[in-house]
Amino acid sequence: MKVRSGRHGSKFWESMLAVIEDERLKRYPGLYLLISSAIKQIDYPDAFETALEVRLVEEKFNEWDSSWGLLFTEESGKRAQFVRQMLRRLVRTEKVPTESDQRELRASFLALEIALRVDTGVYAVEFAEIERNFRSYDSVPHPENIATE
Repeated sequence: MKVRSGRHGSKFWESMLAVIEDERLKRYPGLYLLISSAIKQIDYPDAFETALEVRLVEEKFNEWDSSWGLLFTEESGKRAQFVRQMLRRLVRTEKVPTESDQRELRASFLALEIALRVDTGVYAVEFAEIERNFRSYDSVPHPENIATE
């Protein structure tokens, strides 16, 4: 939501933005937990009793998205849509995701994780030293641009 100061009704939009930001701070941690856990299962499969269950991740992701997806910004919405499409594709194939599939899924989860952090202002706080890792969404390859083997 873009708020322009000085326009008629800007106080209303500013208060709406505050409500949305508050809801993001309440709701995003649930999605963040899901995708962060999935990334860990991809990165450290030996540390878990079972392999990443893509169907279960898709079900939980879709459930969260159906309830709270309206809180996404344009960027996080695009990232979430890509994750949804990828999960759907992997579930439809009904096979264990290949290493390439897992790399692509990990990258899409990471991109969404970053978008959630930006939406909530975490990166604005965490990276006061702008020269550290994250400078923009472009510092993480977009999943569509990841070469698969």
